[in-house]
Amino acid sequence: MDTLHAVNYHSNPPPHLGGHHCHEETASMLQLRKTRRAIALTAATLALGGGVTITATGAAHAAPTSCSWTREGNDGTEYVRDGNGNLLIAGWIEQQYDYCGSTRAVFYWNNSFRTTGHPGITGAWVHAINQSYDDLGTGSDSGGFVGSSAGASVPTASIGVHAGGTNSWTGESDLRVTYSNGAVRDCTAWSDTHDYHTGNTIAGGVRNGTCSL
Repeated sequence: MDTLHAVNYHSNPPPHLGGHHCHEETASMLQLRKTRRAIALTAATLALGGGVTITATGAAHAAPTSCSWTREGNDGTEYVRDGNGNLLIAGWIEQQYDYCGSTRAVFYWNNSFRTTGHPGITGAWVHAINQSYDDLGTGSDSGGFVGSSAGASVPTASIGVHAGGTNSWTGESDLRVTYSNGAVRDCTAWSDTHDYHTGNTIAGGVRNGTCSL
């Protein structure tokens, strides 16, 4: 509708299966050695077959096979009031992690807002930002304002989750709306701030934005 255009995974090796210094082995010791060897062979077979490792206790853990962007925490919402005063949802900003050491923010347009005309609204654009909470000089963005007709989502460039010595990241959206009377309104929303060192949400959670006449 616009008119302006590393999570670390660790697996402990099995106990060393070396020989015993006694000259004779009891039946129970021999059985223990056989059990340990069976666990080790099972671990090797499963690891080669499907990326699964077995700990000394015999528990199975699936290893990640590829990088995949996943939302962390809760979205911030951008609201817009049209020329009649009706409150619309323009979209949502979220923080994402790819489980391979990178983070980004993505703004997702509400499809009904993006593809449908609304009374009094002549255009909408968004600038997505992935902002370090610890160091305000570190971050990435979408390269400026992107119009709603350009696509369903507006991602930032990815950046290392520990870039600049930081661990905590916030998704930010700066929304710009133009109205038929010539008015221009800007509003900002933030996702949760996610601390990738602790895995917790910090800094008070989401903040929503509203653009209106």
